[in-house]
Amino acid sequence: MKERKCRTAREEGQSIVILAMAMVGLLVFAGLAVDAGVVYVTSVRLSRAVDAATLAGVVELPYESSLSSTSNADQRAREFLGANEIWSTAEITGTGFFDSARQSGVLGTYRYAITATHQADLYFLPLVNFDHVRLSDSAVAEYNPMVSIYASQTGNYGIEQTINLSVFGPDICSSYGDPYTPSHSPWWDELKGVYHFRLDIPANYGGVAKDLTRRWNGGDDTNDIVRIEIWDPDCYNNPLPGNQFVLTNTITRTLVTIPNACGGNDRRQPCTPETGDVQNPFGFVRIDENRQGDPANDSSCSTPTNYSAALNTTTRYTLYYYRKRGDGSLERRDLARYTKGGAESDSDTDMLWVSPGGSRPDDPLPDGWVGSSYGFTWHEGDGNFEIVDLDPDSASSETPDIYVDPADGGRTLFLDVQALSGASENGFDLWAGPRYRTAPGDVNARNVDIILQAGDYHSGAGATWSGIGHLPMNNNTEDAVAEITLTYVPANYEGRTMVVESFDNDYPDLVDSIVFYFDTMPQDDWMKQMTPAGNGDWSKVSFTIPSAPTHTFYGGYLMAEYEANDPH
Repeated sequence: MKERKCRTAREEGQSIVILAMAMVGLLVFAGLAVDAGVVYVTSVRLSRAVDAATLAGVVELPYESSLSSTSNADQRAREFLGANEIWSTAEITGTGFFDSARQSGVLGTYRYAITATHQADLYFLPLVNFDHVRLSDSAVAEYNPMVSIYASQTGNYGIEQTINLSVFGPDICSSYGDPYTPSHSPWWDELKGVYHFRLDIPANYGGVAKDLTRRWNGGDDTNDIVRIEIWDPDCYNNPLPGNQFVLTNTITRTLVTIPNACGGNDRRQPCTPETGDVQNPFGFVRIDENRQGDPANDSSCSTPTNYSAALNTTTRYTLYYYRKRGDGSLERRDLARYTKGGAESDSDTDMLWVSPGGSRPDDPLPDGWVGSSYGFTWHEGDGNFEIVDLDPDSASSETPDIYVDPADGGRTLFLDVQALSGASENGFDLWAGPRYRTAPGDVNARNVDIILQAGDYHSGAGATWSGIGHLPMNNNTEDAVAEITLTYVPANYEGRTMVVESFDNDYPDLVDSIVFYFDTMPQDDWMKQMTPAGNGDWSKVSFTIPSAPTHTFYGGYLMAEYEANDPH
């Protein structure tokens, strides 16, 4: 009996030990489940906080003291992290808690990346000596404060109008109408003398372009080609221009003489005489302006007594795109460059639409090719302005790994326009689209050709040029109402504030004021007036985009309308 009792007591003690060990195991597993939930909830909160902080910080980058600084953005990002209870601790400080950096992005945009680390305190796992878990999360935000302004008033078909793009040389005074290219201008630092343009190419461009070239060329191009054309890239004015133009409303298409079209042969001034034709109202004889300035100051400029080619502006056009790296950042890749002056030897492109290095007889040699005066090494493609195959993954693509907009599948090319020397105004324009083999290069002949062919002949297949935040425009007619398409504003922008600035409208040469309106709304329902800027001055207007309950805004193109007494 005694021996049996001892055995029973010994068995009961073993059961208690086993049960206690099992309870510890159960607590560990329960702790794992609870603490895993804590870690998950904390990681979600950290991720949301980092996303919010990145978005809050990126909008501060345009106001930093330098292009490398992130101090304002970091301060705002830290504030948002704190508002979400993400703070530094005694254990997690400095860059171990918060780190940030700028990233390279598409021109005109700011990219801001941050990484934040947060400590998740555990409840049960400290029983087995695990007190906390460190979590890190990263995010990248992109911000584009500039509105893309439609760069060319030629429209989708490339019919030249009396409002074109232009740049002055660095020796001119800013009061002549260009605040950013004169080297001594008080506003030079903003653009460093370079105007930036973007060419947006829709996702369906290839299919549309092939259909157009199949019907209008008698056979589609083998590859998706985007032909980038510059009108009158030089600063040369013809001394003996013709004064005959084809009128589109004459059945026989005979030449009609316009006597004294330019009031003589003054090569210093542009000339766009009226033809009297409703469909083709203006002829183009000269488009540039011969001017002189003083490189040392911003106040001594004038029209020379006699035309001087030495005063003409040399302009550089650089084409490029952005390649997406493996880490998601973007890298600029040069495609082609063309530099053109205003000497007598530069007359080969006068009043012509050309694509440097392209396949048409009038196309000049681009920089970097044999025989070019300016050396240039391109990163991709073959150095010309006819770009083949924009598919980022295609073996034949001249734009490998091009950044594709995840929202709509569109791709973008960029063009920098920089005046290198001179003081004169170089008028030019831009168009891009499929390669139309029979389209004339001469601007007057092309205008008539497009009008007479009608239909979708010479359509750009949706390729659209825009100025990035700034647009250098010039009007070459007098006593004519000018309508300018500025930008498209989507419906979800209703109620937001929009700001438009204009420089040197030569007021009071402008009649009345500049009127802004949307093409989807009658002006009687909504419009905004702006007093034009005087010589060498800025004018600014701020307005609220129409919204409910006063208006129903469906989105639309923002338009500007004014009447000029004199060309400017």
